[in-house]
Amino acid sequence: MSKLICFFLGVGLFVLSAVTDLLASPNDTMLTGTSSQGSWKFAKELQRLWTEPRFNMDHSLYVETVENPKERLERLLFRQADFAILDGKSAWELLPQYPQLAVISVLWSNSLQVFGESNVLLNQDTTVLQVHASSLFFVNFWNAHVIDKTQSLPYLFLLPMINADRIELSANELFSIHAPYPLQEVENRIQTNSNFQLLTLPNSLLNRIKSKSPWLLPTAIPRKTYSNQRRKITTVSSHPVLMLRADQPQKLVASILTILFSQKGVVASHPLFQRIKKSNNTPYLEKYNYHIESLYQMNPSAYPRPKNAK
Repeated sequence: MSKLICFFLGVGLFVLSAVTDLLASPNDTMLTGTSSQGSWKFAKELQRLWTEPRFNMDHSLYVETVENPKERLERLLFRQADFAILDGKSAWELLPQYPQLAVISVLWSNSLQVFGESNVLLNQDTTVLQVHASSLFFVNFWNAHVIDKTQSLPYLFLLPMINADRIELSANELFSIHAPYPLQEVENRIQTNSNFQLLTLPNSLLNRIKSKSPWLLPTAIPRKTYSNQRRKITTVSSHPVLMLRADQPQKLVASILTILFSQKGVVASHPLFQRIKKSNNTPYLEKYNYHIESLYQMNPSAYPRPKNAK
């Protein structure tokens, strides 16, 4: 009998120890898109940085994929998660419906990039567009542009993944993607075909995009971003958004911002973190509901930190 009591006592102490450890080191959950998307790749790198002693984060970070952006917001709102990342379009359209949520920061820039042979956009027989999944929004605009020029509908091919081996274009074909630049897969393609290049979008097409898609901001891709790019290219861009509930403590937000902005200029840092800048937030400060700590860090003179900050 005494052995049985000791056995159950041992099991009880083990369970108590496990529960104590779990309570002492709870997880914070971050919701992202699928594992092929930038939000997931960013979150996994953040998860790694989160564990570094210099950042002194109290909780561990768990990354979970949720494909539907609205579901991410709903789970965040009802305390089934702690953070969420949304693409620029979803954030622009959905965030006004969730005043209880707040933006920590916008993240890297995704720019619309269209590639093809020299001057292909000027040709009347441009009828094939290979579309990466990230640039599906571009399809309707391109269709309208081609119809205006040729009175015919272009052919479309969807490329769900970036793969340099699949970017094989004939003289009248284009490839579009909405992503950070430069893309190494594209640069590799340029090395085998110097005529393959980043193209200038016609002003009529750009104006059509900007008038119908307010979530896209005008931007310019600097010359020499790609090895055969001789001038800057005007295009449009968007920014993914990192958010949490507005009632979360300022200390937590300040710690996360420290991690986000600590990697720029660090040689071995992740490419997505290299592209995160405070200035990316400037166009959005009046549009999105930012956490009070984020407002202070983005522009302390305009948004002073409250004296009772926690």
